[in-house]
Amino acid sequence: MERLPMVGARAFRIAIFGAGAVGTWIGSHLAAAGVDVTAIARGQRLETLRKHGWHSVAPGQSRRSPACAITAAQANGTYEVVIIAVKGTALSDSLQDILKLCSRETIIVPMLNGVPWWLTDGLPVSRNLTLLQHEIPREQIIGSVLYVAAHLDKEGTSCLTSPGRIVLGDLTGAVTDRVVRLIELFRAAEIAAQASLNIHGDVWDKLTANLLFNPLSALTRSTTDCIASSPLLRPLLSGLAEESHLIARALKLHTKATLDSVLAVTASLGSFKTSMLQDVESCRRLELDSIVDSPRQIAKHLGIHTPHIDQLYGMLALLSKGLQGEPCNS
Repeated sequence: MERLPMVGARAFRIAIFGAGAVGTWIGSHLAAAGVDVTAIARGQRLETLRKHGWHSVAPGQSRRSPACAITAAQANGTYEVVIIAVKGTALSDSLQDILKLCSRETIIVPMLNGVPWWLTDGLPVSRNLTLLQHEIPREQIIGSVLYVAAHLDKEGTSCLTSPGRIVLGDLTGAVTDRVVRLIELFRAAEIAAQASLNIHGDVWDKLTANLLFNPLSALTRSTTDCIASSPLLRPLLSGLAEESHLIARALKLHTKATLDSVLAVTASLGSFKTSMLQDVESCRRLELDSIVDSPRQIAKHLGIHTPHIDQLYGMLALLSKGLQGEPCNS
């Protein structure tokens, strides 16, 4: 594919930590646009990238480019931008490797599901999030929200049900030069991107969608369209959306998510398996801490009753233990 010219801002030197479906989607577009992008990976994923390069496909789109892929131990020097695209379950174990890639000037862009660590100062959250609060400076973070449904196929291709988009925002709420440069970069690589003046609220809106669909897809082994179209699940979805709204309001977050808006946005991505359902099918640890337990713990701290979230967490905790071969009463 012909390399696209970079426009506007000077191109960054970028590291993508984690080359799963999301990291591969981002990496394939950036590499095809001529950006200096390095994948930080390991094991079979590392070997596949070295052999076959970046590859992503979406309706009407395909990106394939050679990949510069290394292990964290092989990283030499720091990067101007570090995109964190690993599972939340791997964050604490990956922290030192991530920090090795960063200088005091590095822009850090977490692309993760659930409650991000930078949103929860002073609130009870999982050990993973607390650790990151103390180690990664808030002033270096650009918040992000991804609207993308993707999975890696057996050949290591990131397969999207529809072209994805990214929302980026400085934690101060201002449209800073860093945000503008990143948006220009993504747009030049033909990734839809826009700035947010309310990244905290936008992240919580996305959390609400995660909270409604990820757990139920994991428990029922169903795609998003099946869950959304079930009249018997509508009261549960409504209850989860209302509890998420109550927590956001107590945190003074400006959110727009309603049950109808979440259903509409999810439907726009097509029928897909959520990341949590993909984890169930691969017998991987579930992202319970950031998607379900952190909102639950925050609500408990704030004195908010969340029976729907509590019951969902109880079921998922048992499912997760079963997947890992742990006794249910451990």
